[in-house]
Amino acid sequence: MNSSDYIVPLFATCEKESPLNHSIKINVPCFIGNGFFVGNHFITAAHVFREGKDHYFEWNNRKVELKDLELVEIRELEYDNSGRPYGHHGSDKGDVAIFKFEGVHSPFRLSNTTPQPGMSFHCDFYHKKQYPQKEGHTNIFFWRTEGHLVIEDDDPAENFFGMYMNPVHPEGGGSSGSPLYEENIVYGILHGGGPIEHPEVCVFNSASFIRRLLHYQDR
Repeated sequence: MNSSDYIVPLFATCEKESPLNHSIKINVPCFIGNGFFVGNHFITAAHVFREGKDHYFEWNNRKVELKDLELVEIRELEYDNSGRPYGHHGSDKGDVAIFKFEGVHSPFRLSNTTPQPGMSFHCDFYHKKQYPQKEGHTNIFFWRTEGHLVIEDDDPAENFFGMYMNPVHPEGGGSSGSPLYEENIVYGILHGGGPIEHPEVCVFNSASFIRRLLHYQDR
C-alpha cells in the first residue's frame, strides 16, 4: 500500500431539503472532509464535526463510526457568525481531533519540526469535486496537490502556518483534515483556506503541536 492509501474520506448524516418537497427535511449521507492514520491513531480536523451527525469512515470494507472510537484529544477554535474561525494565537490553540485506532500499519509519522523555506510538500485528499487523477468513493475523487511555505506573515500563530498550494484547493471546503507530508513525514493537518484575496493559500495545524498533545515518543 502507498502512503496515500492511509488517507480516507469522512462522511456523516446531514439534513437536507427533499428534492420533491422543499418544506420537508430528510437525512442523507454527506461528505465532510478527510482523516489519516498515524501509529495507533486516526487524526482529522476538529471543525469537520460541525457538519452533520453520526460521523464515519470506511476501512477494510467496514464502516467505522467515530462515536465508537476512544477520543484521545480534541482542540477546537471559535467561529464567528459567518463561520470563519478566530483565536488562532496561543500555544494551546489547534484544530484537531485524535482518536485511538490500533492495528493499522501506516507509514506516516509526525514531524517534530515546522516546515522551513525551500521545502516542498504533498497534500493529498478526497473531494466531491472531480480531479482527473484517481477516482475514490462514489462521487468522491482523489486530489494530489503540492505546497510551498508562506513566509511573509507579520503575525504568525504558534501552531499554524500557511502554504501556497498547486493546484488551488477547491472552494467550499472538503479537503480539511488531510495531511501535509513529504517522504511519509507529516508536517501539518489541513485547517482551512487562507485570506479571501489569496485562494491559493491553505492554513495547516502543525504536526509538532499534535506530537505535544500526544506526549509523543518515536517508536
